[in-house]
Amino acid sequence: QPGQREMNWKAHDGAILKLSWNSLNNLIISAGEDCRFKIWDLYGRQLFTSSPFDYVVTSINWAPNGEYFAVGAFGMLKLCDKSGWTHSHQKTDYGSIMDVKWSPDSRQTGQTGQTVCPGLHDGPHQGAQAC
Repeated sequence: QPGQREMNWKAHDGAILKLSWNSLNNLIISAGEDCRFKIWDLYGRQLFTSSPFDYVVTSINWAPNGEYFAVGAFGMLKLCDKSGWTHSHQKTDYGSIMDVKWSPDSRQTGQTGQTVCPGLHDGPHQGAQAC
């Protein structure tokens, strides 16, 4: 919009590989070469930083409801809530997860041919379950 200032900030050590914004919660999640994901508000304030993973985070995506997001990397898939808390951590046998998509009701994810039923819709303390 005219008259608005563009904002820039250093988000990761190295390149940012993935970015996802959710219009319901107005939060941004980013994934970088530094093997971390981070949660940001629209003003560029960092709200959460993950511990570094063994490998680069290759995929990240918000659920449509804005309550949860999925994080993929080599050999793993995590399901987290909007505060960054991990609800499920699954190890996989098929390399890097390059993309994660959610069902419209935010109850399932699909990635690299595997489907996961997170069960996260039942509340913040409900764990994820494989189908």
